[in-house]
Amino acid sequence: MSPGRRCAYCGAPAGERDRVCYACLRPLSPVAVVVPPPAATAVIPQAAVVPPPPAGPAVSGGPAVPRVPSAGQLEIELRWGRYRQAVQVPERGCTFGSTSRSDVVVPATFLSPVHARVGRDGDGWYIEAVAPEANVLVRGEDVRRSALTGNETLRLGDQIGNVVTLRVLAGAVPAVGTYAGGLRAALPGPGAELSIGCDPRCDVRLSHALVRARHATLRCDSLGALWLEDKATVAGTYVNGERLKGRRHINQGDTLQIGPYSARVGRSELQALEQVAGVDIEVDAATLYAPGTADEQDPPRRALLRDVSLHLPPATLTAVAGPSGAGKTTLMRLLSGQVNADKGQVRYNGDDLAAFRHAHAPLMGFVPQDDIVHGDLNVHEALDYQARLRLPIDTAPGEREERIGQALRFVGLVAQSRQLVRTLSGGQRKRVSIASELLNDPEVLFLDEPTSGLDPGLDKRMMLLLRLLADQGRTVILTTHAITHVDVCDELVLVGPGGRIIYAAPPSEVTSWFGVETLGDVFSLVETPETSAEAAARVPASPGSSLVPRPPAAASRGQTAGVRLQFWSPAWRQVVRRQGTIFAERYVRLFSRDRSAMLFSLCQGVALALLAALVAPPSLQWGFEGRGGATTMFVVGCAVVWFGMINSVRELVKEKAIWQREQLVGAIVPAYLASKVVVLGVLAAFQTLTVLICLSLTVGLPSHGPVGAPFITMGITLWLANMSGIAIGLLVSALAPNSDRAMSIVPYLLIPQLVLSGVLFTLGDLGVLSFLISSRWSVSGLGGIAGDNAAALNETSGLYPGSLGGLMVDWMMLAVLAVVGVTLCARVLRRQARVRGLG
Repeated sequence: MSPGRRCAYCGAPAGERDRVCYACLRPLSPVAVVVPPPAATAVIPQAAVVPPPPAGPAVSGGPAVPRVPSAGQLEIELRWGRYRQAVQVPERGCTFGSTSRSDVVVPATFLSPVHARVGRDGDGWYIEAVAPEANVLVRGEDVRRSALTGNETLRLGDQIGNVVTLRVLAGAVPAVGTYAGGLRAALPGPGAELSIGCDPRCDVRLSHALVRARHATLRCDSLGALWLEDKATVAGTYVNGERLKGRRHINQGDTLQIGPYSARVGRSELQALEQVAGVDIEVDAATLYAPGTADEQDPPRRALLRDVSLHLPPATLTAVAGPSGAGKTTLMRLLSGQVNADKGQVRYNGDDLAAFRHAHAPLMGFVPQDDIVHGDLNVHEALDYQARLRLPIDTAPGEREERIGQALRFVGLVAQSRQLVRTLSGGQRKRVSIASELLNDPEVLFLDEPTSGLDPGLDKRMMLLLRLLADQGRTVILTTHAITHVDVCDELVLVGPGGRIIYAAPPSEVTSWFGVETLGDVFSLVETPETSAEAAARVPASPGSSLVPRPPAAASRGQTAGVRLQFWSPAWRQVVRRQGTIFAERYVRLFSRDRSAMLFSLCQGVALALLAALVAPPSLQWGFEGRGGATTMFVVGCAVVWFGMINSVRELVKEKAIWQREQLVGAIVPAYLASKVVVLGVLAAFQTLTVLICLSLTVGLPSHGPVGAPFITMGITLWLANMSGIAIGLLVSALAPNSDRAMSIVPYLLIPQLVLSGVLFTLGDLGVLSFLISSRWSVSGLGGIAGDNAAALNETSGLYPGSLGGLMVDWMMLAVLAVVGVTLCARVLRRQARVRGLG
């Protein structure tokens, strides 16, 4: 210890190099005097500065010093955990650091002795990093020097994620909008037109990832009426919250929205509405019941969430924590509009989310707990496919690459861009999922358990990454079981048993509010719905609580805005063609990456033909006189149906989480299913070709049939049979909860194909039921081509028609079964989307 050097607060002796008193954990001062507690605002003198003591809990009390900064004087609020200090920066500027060498001493030992400097730059202010190892984070990015703007939040940090928060309160240059430009212009005159888009040649240029080069046009007809037309965009154009389909008449007072931009139609101009970074989310007394009951008094009626009232300001980071089963994920789904409250309301920037969800959906990001990227793609490929799906169709390849590069740089995966996703660590895969959400620059981002399965070091890095996302102007909401690093969040929302909010305020106050030592002790106090209800009753009185009483919400201005495009309209065909191409390209690439599965699928036809050749009689004769020919046709006809089922039964269920996320960004069922059917149809054609070639080289093919060459007619029959099997497999895949369950159903589907084919047994009265069985028609068509006779072979009557008309009936029934199966699959996918609140 240094003789004579003592703490200015508690008088404990201190060492020569100590920065913090280890008795009271307050910053050390070079002078041995007791300094009285500071007022609410500290004014830095021009001479030596005496470091202030750390503040206690951020509660009001004692005389407050009014904050009236002089013209141009900068005022900054400093926060670190429970520490609070307001600083008025003098004209000469000041420095921030962890020792008395700095003008403002912060009791955070991870900062450099002189970490950052704030100074004058003409009429404005700037901040710069002083120490080489110092991190200064402005709008989520590490900078060496940056201008300050009003109401801006900055971070001073180290290399491992510890941060101190600085917030500009007054005196800086007013903040500009988050986005370049604005939806403002004079209204066109009669016969004139106003173009809106990101192209520099447009009359109104809007710069955002969701805005197309020529996004919409506003035209005034000869009578003075205004007409707004959307140019078949993916993100859409909205009028009063309803998605515009084609062309629509608009009136004075209507609200237009394109991407994050909005404007009101005035008498002579489009009046741009204020651009707010992030989304202001309000929840008013929302209650959500478990589905399946009709009345609140019905005993089975169970509340998943009860009387939830929240206010989450824009550009903040909020953690939702609580015991398992309390309702964390349900709350996040409510906040994101995937489910609607049975009572109460959720509002985004004042709009009822239930009525306007699709207007906000393009600006949402959602990262579920499961990975939403394919493991057999490399990182760049995965992001490229997502960018092509999410960004406007006319986005240039160079611009798309730039957005991918920006996302990779932000999440720190540039070095892993050519690495397969499945070879990444759990934390890296989660960052790939986050990067895919950053491609379209969302304003609100939801993450379900982003830190699950990560070690403590990666957990902290992930929370810092989310902190930076909020600092860039996004509203970030995450659910978590890990409560170690929630101190970096602006808000902590605790959900207790029974779906009640038991705390909603800054995380620094939670332990004192509940009177416990650690955050983990809170959950031991609320282990039952009854104790949770008691804790929830105290929340409105909590100091600093986010639960602010709200007035009743105004009536919705519109109805739920659907995103389903009109069937077979030009916009619908364009979206199906574009998305279908993207899905098909990705499917082919994934198929080629799984070498074992690809070889198995490609060799199925060869194996079937060779096996049939091995068991067929040495001198096989086609027709009813040669029993071996009928048996061969039976085996081949049933096998190709099975090929179709086995090839497709896992194709939907194995990427269910990815598909559900892609639906949220506008992917449509017809495009997705079309990609599966087309690729699998090509595979079916290859399998058909190999079966026929191998059969012709081994046992031979029938010499003639009812029409045309047997090679061609048998090929059509086998391909249609395979396609009907594909339809059955896709339907099972859409219904199955997981891949294992889907595969376990396949044998049960094969048995009816064998029994009801009409070959093993004479069906009699069950013959009508066999009309729904694909193998009945495939075996019948093949037998007719071979010249078999059902009566002579004691098989079900109606099989093996030896005429062109009979063969056409077999083909038609196989095609009908395939179409019906795909249609039912599409209906299942749409119904699942409605259950999740996506349509």
